[in-house]
Amino acid sequence: MFNGGNLIHPTTDSEISSRCHGIQTRTKTSSARWQIGLTPKPTDNPRGGAWELLFFLINPLVVLAENIPNYDRELFGRWADEDRNCLNTRHEMLAELSTGLIHYSANGCRVVKGRWLDPYTDQIFRESSDLDIDHLVPLYWAWQRGAWVWSNDMRKKFSNDRRNLFAVDDGVNRAKSADGPLDWLPPHEEFRCQYVSRFWRIVLTYELKVSHEENHAMEQQRKSLCN
Repeated sequence: MFNGGNLIHPTTDSEISSRCHGIQTRTKTSSARWQIGLTPKPTDNPRGGAWELLFFLINPLVVLAENIPNYDRELFGRWADEDRNCLNTRHEMLAELSTGLIHYSANGCRVVKGRWLDPYTDQIFRESSDLDIDHLVPLYWAWQRGAWVWSNDMRKKFSNDRRNLFAVDDGVNRAKSADGPLDWLPPHEEFRCQYVSRFWRIVLTYELKVSHEENHAMEQQRKSLCN
């Protein structure tokens, strides 16, 4: 990879470097972060505005952060009932993850009791009302890194992908909010290596676009937590 004629060495293995250097962003309030590095920054050229306009016309991967549409949770759809057995993804996950006897609602469409080990806290829960189904890679985090260009079907698939879901304490999940691993980690320290590793696998699977800086920071974090 070249940046203004300078060879850039990937910060991770070939798979990561080939799949994770994606959308370039520039914010109004901070300096530009050129994430692909195929050309020098427009502002580095003394010809100024005209050169910058040409840069954006010939480089379709450049996206101004302020041009990303406002996040809309509804675009990711609701919990799906893919097998039409009246249990949506939330309750399918609760049934699948319970390590004890499961109690269903009267109509059989909701899991109300069971036994769940929350990996984020290492605590046992027996009432489903105490649990959220967390998106390991938050929907908003994904939106900012490319999910905004997906089709609605792709966003719904992502939202219901069980590889990206955990049953966790609702209070801890809400404290996490839409943060990525650089801003939030589970309280249960022994789970952190698995958390960041699984997070990164989802990023790769869905080809989410992270900056060079974010890529490097997440790589260093994985090395630190999984050493």
